Amino acid sequence: MENPTTTNIANISEAAAFHKSIQSFWLGHAERCHHYTEKMLPLKNETGWLKGVIVLFYHGLNSFKLLKKSNTNRNRKISKNAITVLEAAAEHSKWNYQNKVQLLEAELLSFEGRKQQAQNSYTAAIEASRASKFIHEQGLACELAAF
Repeated sequence: MENPTTTNIANISEAAAFHKSIQSFWLGHAERCHHYTEKMLPLKNETGWLKGVIVLFYHGLNSFKLLKKSNTNRNRKISKNAITVLEAAAEHSKWNYQNKVQLLEAELLSFEGRKQQAQNSYTAAIEASRASKFIHEQGLACELAAF
């Protein structure tokens, strides 16, 4: 039987890493966000599917910030993995995840220099965020689209 104190410490540590990763993303601290999302990823099966998907979304978006500084295979894999996982999630709930997929795809298209396709994906992400009433993600999509 597990020691309740050890379990509580692990849960607190996991919650701290989860919140710090998201907080770091929104504050624009790309390296710090990367650090905390990397801490969360091995725990995604233990922490619950929803937290794992949310962490992957921010990890994927953050990877584009890191790609602009250092174009590495590892960062490209992070973004493509996030798109794949969120596409699977969108199959179960378009309302929750379609806007996230479209935003990640828009960032990928923009990074690849396919500006018109990226603009279409940004617009779709903005509309899907608005339809789902995810105002913070609508604002994020507008910011990343440079509106």
